[in-house]
Formats: sequence, structure tokens, C-alpha cells
Amino acid sequence: MSLALALTLSAPLSLTTPVPALGADVEVRFKFSNVCAPENLTKTIFIEASTIEPVLCSGFDLVVTWDDTKLDFFSGAAATSDWNQVGFFLFNGPGEINNDTQDGAHMFSVRNQDTPVLIDGKYIIAALSFASDTTADIAIDQSVDVLSTVAYGDTSSVVLSTTPGPPMEFKAAANSPAVESIRLGTPPNPNALRIGQSSGPVTGNIWDPFIDHTLFAPDSVLDLLVASTVSANDPGPGFTFLTGVFNLGYFLAPAPGERFQIPIGGDCSLIGAQVYTQGASVLPSGEIVGCNAIDITLGNS
Repeated sequence: MSLALALTLSAPLSLTTPVPALGADVEVRFKFSNVCAPENLTKTIFIEASTIEPVLCSGFDLVVTWDDTKLDFFSGAAATSDWNQVGFFLFNGPGEINNDTQDGAHMFSVRNQDTPVLIDGKYIIAALSFASDTTADIAIDQSVDVLSTVAYGDTSSVVLSTTPGPPMEFKAAANSPAVESIRLGTPPNPNALRIGQSSGPVTGNIWDPFIDHTLFAPDSVLDLLVASTVSANDPGPGFTFLTGVFNLGYFLAPAPGERFQIPIGGDCSLIGAQVYTQGASVLPSGEIVGCNAIDITLGNS
């Protein structure tokens, strides 16, 4: 696989507040169709909802299945703090929604009836962690229902029919930790780009560095991260350019100071690939100022 496929450009920032639509269809799938799991270590995968039109959702009920002889379930949690009720085994057992616990199907639910969540484009619902030492499949077992509260002052609930995506394929490989190295350049740029907070640049995960504005560009109106397979050290007007051609693109933070959300592909062939990234901010005047680089080596843990 080409290294350029390791990183996917983030969607452009929305400049307007979307209006939730009636009857919007929601698709639920795994964030990546394959994950390179380290042998005998825990691996986290993500379940993502996507919709063409924005819609308010007050909950998701998922049925997920896997082969218990190949995968050991470690933990399940909501991916964000948007949900005030989270249950994995809550609905599994005799007399519950999922009353057959011997068929490999497991129910997972996130809810927030009081404050429905706006799903606009793509949204990570849950993070599930497994331990695996062999090849195994995880699949969303059936169509998933999304409980949605429609806007326009209508307080009634609507069930949105959803179509599950393809199964997640686990492949095991020798443990190879990801690496993040800060580089300031010569002359040095400000040290403001911070390493990933939730995860390093791990295959099948979301890498989330951010720009710290405590001492750097405190009035930034836009943060961006450029990525390249080529390192550089080219002094320029205002700062030192630390990446070559931006052949892996650029990424925008949701807001200045917030974490970038950079998906790293799950293919085992990406392990060991080197990528050079640099942070920059746009000032109210339109001037672009740069900070340090983070040189990364992709890994599976």
C-alpha cells in the first residue's frame, strides 16, 4: 500500500451551523476495515456513524459480534462524553433485548435523552478494545437502529434505519511501538505542537496532536498540520519550514488549540513508515506562522 494512503485528509471546516433534517439516514460502520493488531496486546477499534444530512441523535443501539475463541473482549466505552448512559452488557441476558448470549452477538448502547447529539458528517460513537493473537473477524451483526430526536421544536422520537458496514478484519503482527519525535529546526521554531494525547500514530487509530497557544500565536484563528514523506530545514520569512512537499496533505483542527483528528490506516504494511509533520497557525491578519515539527514512525502499539 502506498504511504500516501496512511493518512486521509480531514473534511473542511463547516462555516455555518447545519439544520438537522427529518428522516436522515445514518450509516454505522467500523472506522477502518482492517486493523494490524499487535500479538498478545490490547487493540482499540472505533465504530463510526455517518450521515449525508445533519441529524440529532439521542442514542445508538449496536449489536456487535465476534468469535470468542479468537478474540478476548477487553472493554467498551463511548468515544466522547456526549452520552450520559453507556452500557455494554446492560441489555444482554435472559429477558433483555439481546436474550441469547450464546450466539456471539453482543449489545452495546449509548444514550442521552436529555441532550441529543448533532451528527453532521462523521462521528465516532464507541471505542471497543480487544486482545488478539491470531487473525479474527469482528462484524456488526445486523442492521442497527438509531434513536433520534428530531429538531424543529418536535420532541417526539424517531427511529432511523441504518445499514451496517463491512466487517472489521484483524491481522496480527509483531509488536512495533509508534514513535513521535519533536524537531525545532535551525534556526529553531517555537515548540508548540504537542504529541498525540489519546494515541500515538498507531495503525487503525486516530492520532490527535494539538497546538499549544499558551506562548505561541494566542490569537490564532485557524490551526493546521502539514504532512510529508520528506523532511526539510529551510529558513523562510518568519519561521523554518521543516517538511518538504506536502504530498500527504494538510489537516485542520476543529478550533484553535483543539486536537487534530488524523486517521491512521490499519494495514500492517504501514508499520515502520516515516512521516514528517509541522504545525502552523493563521493569525487574524492572514499571516501564517509556523512552529515545530513532529517526526513520526507508524506502529501498531
